[in-house]
Amino acid sequence: MIISYAASEELMELVEDTIEYFCDQEIVSGQTAWTAVSALAEAKLAQINMKTNKPIRVNICWELGEERHCKTMTKDEAYATRKHVEDNGGVTFWFQALDD
Repeated sequence: MIISYAASEELMELVEDTIEYFCDQEIVSGQTAWTAVSALAEAKLAQINMKTNKPIRVNICWELGEERHCKTMTKDEAYATRKHVEDNGGVTFWFQALDD
């Protein structure tokens, strides 16, 4: 992959501005937002680089009410769980694609 210095600078500024806007709008810490972006980038790269139909597995941890859980799931199950947790006032605090 080849990307020019100017293009990489533009991409970096775009991503940083987007994260800053997201943090301001959603009242989320920069660390939380960058952790989520890192996990999403890993999952996307795994998807792009996948050479077989092997499903992507994801570690996910969440808190809903007074209960905390951590599980390994398929990507689709993990995204559905995260949506359910966040739609019901919970928090997903770890979402990481596995290399397998």
